[in-house]
Amino acid sequence: MMVSSYRIRLLCVATALVFAFDSGSAAAEPAADAARLTVASTSELAQQSRLVQIGFTYPLNWQFVTSQAQVVQQIFALLPSGVAYAIGANPDQVAVAQLQPLDTTFTLGYVTTLALVYIPAGAVETLQQQIFDPNSPLYSHPDSQVSNLMFYINPGIWIAP
Repeated sequence: MMVSSYRIRLLCVATALVFAFDSGSAAAEPAADAARLTVASTSELAQQSRLVQIGFTYPLNWQFVTSQAQVVQQIFALLPSGVAYAIGANPDQVAVAQLQPLDTTFTLGYVTTLALVYIPAGAVETLQQQIFDPNSPLYSHPDSQVSNLMFYINPGIWIAP
């Protein structure tokens, strides 16, 4: 089962990761906080890292993402690899903490999906610079699945939550 193997992978990232899914009514109310996919951490990863937010463009809007379990799993599985590659870190130094909505309906016309991601504290500026540069390693991961996901990052969303 995909969720079980994914849970094992997340547990290997940091010893105290807990995988939880609240299957609230996200499709009906995408801005509701009821539907969140979370990786809660009390490990050294969280203590030695900084939490940043990565926003996605319309194709990965909140209503779509929360109605598609496979998309959620892909974000949790692929985003850490893409971010780690971009900032020159080991993949085990990057973890998605949770997905959450950001109400951008007034400015963008949809509710944005935010991924809250732990990255090494010293890599925040590097990541922000790479988000603005379409030719940076952030968008050129050798794995096409990772690279395709990174293509949907919205550079207009600042990474500092």
